[in-house]
Amino acid sequence: MKKIIYVVVALFSFAMVACTSSTDSLIKQYEKACKEKDRVKMLKVAEELEKAELTSEQQERILKITSDAGF
Repeated sequence: MKKIIYVVVALFSFAMVACTSSTDSLIKQYEKACKEKDRVKMLKVAEELEKAELTSEQQERILKITSDAGF
């Protein structure tokens, strides 16, 4: 029984890390689009970010990126 619990916890942990890195990747794409003033790409990435579950730190980072870009 303990082995099953360890396997479930390991799989859950892996899934959480995978989701976080994907979201961080989207934030980096958003930042790059903002720096390049590519509004089309920025909006596409923003739509994907709206679907993601963001931490408060990620939300603050996005707000700072947007603010720094002047949008």
